[in-house]
Amino acid sequence: MSLIQAFKIGIWNSWILIIPLLMIHAISEHILRSRGAGGQTGIIMILLFLILHILPIFMPLKIDTIWFFVGFILYLFGMIFVILTLHSFATTPKDKPVTKGVFHISRNPMYFSGLLIFLGIGIASLSLIYVLVTGLWLIFIHVHGIPKEESEYLRKYGKAYDEYMKKTSKWIGLSKS
Repeated sequence: MSLIQAFKIGIWNSWILIIPLLMIHAISEHILRSRGAGGQTGIIMILLFLILHILPIFMPLKIDTIWFFVGFILYLFGMIFVILTLHSFATTPKDKPVTKGVFHISRNPMYFSGLLIFLGIGIASLSLIYVLVTGLWLIFIHVHGIPKEESEYLRKYGKAYDEYMKKTSKWIGLSKS
């Protein structure tokens, strides 16, 4: 894995893995907007999001290495997890917080899915710069995005969301606080 790799445009680049993600983004935007959620992005979030979606155009997949398979498995787990997350959103009444399905084990399964997907792409293409940008994205989400969303959900759902926060971890495997 190198910080600065030889970037080139090619058919077997990581952009192949971004195409399904873009389709899921379109579906998730529709579901989130129908629930009155989303729209919390700022300029830094948009910039990181663009980098994570444009950089793969220039990142060759390292198909002949074990790292491709490790990254691809992480990517697949992330894609499955995001589909389960969207199912939970779509099947929960709009006037209730989403607490079932994968939301039972994490208050932020969409971000967890993104982490798995982006790390998978970075590992499958052996791009340290991509993994570092993923880390910046995660820090920004944790420090800025999640607190903003949770305060909005507390305002919208009140005690029901507060109880959910007390019972459910922010991130899978971490404490509930």
